[in-house]
Amino acid sequence: MSTSEQEPRRNSIAPPAKAIQVRGNPLLASIRGIPTLPEAMELTTVTPPDASKDRSKQELIAAGAADTLVSNATIGRVLTKVITFVRDSYHDRDLRNPHYRDYAANAASFLHRKRNTSGHVLPSRFGIAPRAKPRGMIVAVPVRMGRRLLAQAIHSAIGSQALAVRVPESNGFTDYLQLPCLRLLWPIDGKLGSFAQGFFGAFDAAMQTEYALNTRSPLFRERDIVPSMCALSVAANLGVLIVERINTEDASANAASATWNAIGQFTRTTGIPVLCLSTPGAAVLGPGRLPGVLGDLTATAPIELLPPPSSRDIRWIAICRALFDRTLRIAGIESMPFWLPSVAYQLTAGYPGLLAIVLKSIALSLAALKAPTLSREVFITYGMQALRLHAPHIDAVKSIRRKKIITPPTLVRYSDWLSIAKLGAVFSVPELLIPSDDAEDVPG
Repeated sequence: MSTSEQEPRRNSIAPPAKAIQVRGNPLLASIRGIPTLPEAMELTTVTPPDASKDRSKQELIAAGAADTLVSNATIGRVLTKVITFVRDSYHDRDLRNPHYRDYAANAASFLHRKRNTSGHVLPSRFGIAPRAKPRGMIVAVPVRMGRRLLAQAIHSAIGSQALAVRVPESNGFTDYLQLPCLRLLWPIDGKLGSFAQGFFGAFDAAMQTEYALNTRSPLFRERDIVPSMCALSVAANLGVLIVERINTEDASANAASATWNAIGQFTRTTGIPVLCLSTPGAAVLGPGRLPGVLGDLTATAPIELLPPPSSRDIRWIAICRALFDRTLRIAGIESMPFWLPSVAYQLTAGYPGLLAIVLKSIALSLAALKAPTLSREVFITYGMQALRLHAPHIDAVKSIRRKKIITPPTLVRYSDWLSIAKLGAVFSVPELLIPSDDAEDVPG
C-alpha cells in the first residue's frame, strides 16, 4: 500500500502510476460475478493457440496434446466455488472499512519495520484479520487428469495481472494494489522452507519485488515464514492462492506436516482462499492425518475429478475427439475411427493425460509420412510403446478396479492414481498414517 504522496521504496508494494477509482467495494470491481455452470465449463475449457504458418505439424501436435483440457460439470463446479470464495473473502476485506484498512496498513508496515538492537524483528505481532475465517479448498485430481491445465484455467478466469484500486478517504485517497491470483508448486521435499522460497519467488515474479532475497538472510527464520506470507498477501490484497502438483510422496513426508499447517494457518489468519490441487493420495495422507489442517482446508467437501468410468462415457468420447482433432487429424488422419475410444480406454484406463501421450506419439510418427494410415493394430502397438513407463501403474489401477485383494501398502504406492474411496482401507492401518521415527516418508 502507498498513498499518492509517498515515493515507492525498494521492495515496497507500490501500485502502478495510474489507479482506477470505483464505486462500491473496490476489490470486487475486477472480479467476475459467479458464473453459471455452462459459463464455468466454457471458462475451464483449454485449447492450444491457433495454428500459425510458422509452426510445423510436429509443433502443432505437441502443443495440441499438451494444452487441451475438456471441461465437464465437475471442473465447472471447481471454478464456481473458487470464485464464490474469492468474492466472499473480498466482501469481508472491504477497504472502505476503516477497521480493515488499518489492519491492511499495519500488514504493509510490518514488511518494512526496522530491526531491533539484535538485528532481528519477531513477527509475532501480526494478528488475525478482522472477520477472517478459513477458506481452504481441496480438489483431489489423480495424476494425468489435467491438474496443470485446470490451474491455468482458474488463474486466467480470476485474473493474473496485478491491479491498482483507489479508495477515497477523508483527507484524500489511498492507492492499493490487488493481486487476484497467485500460483505456486508444492515443494519437492515437502519442507516449509522450500514452500516459502516458492511462495516468495512467485510473489516477486507477479509483483516485481525482491522479497525472496530476505528469506536467504540468516536473520530470517522458519517462524517468520507464515507471518511474512500473511503480511505480503494482505498488503497485496491477494484473491486466492493456488498450490498445485501436490503428490503423495512429497505431501506425506514427515517435513510436510509443517507445510500443511502453514497453509492452514495462512487461510485461517487472513481469510484468503487457498486452493490445493492434490492427488487423492496426497489429500488422504497429507491433511487427512492432521485434523486441524483438514478443518482449515475443507470449507467445502473435497471435490474429486476422476477418470470416466467406461469407454462409452460421453466425457471419454468428447476427450478422445478433442485430442484426436489436435493430434492425429493434423498428422493426416481425416476422421476418428469408431474403435478408437474403446481401444484407447483399454490402453489408458481412462486417463486423459495418458491418451494425450499415446495420440501425440502416434501422430508424430505419422506426420512424416506422405499418406498416413491408422489401423487398430498400429494404434495398439505404438500406444503400448508410448506407455511403457506407465504400464505398472495402469496394470495396478485395473487390478484395483477389478476389486482384487489389495493390501494397504499397495494402495499407498498407487494412491496418486486412485480415488479417495479406494483409499479407505488405508485409514484402518495406523502405522501407515503415523510414520516411525527413523522413516522419512510414508511407506510406498
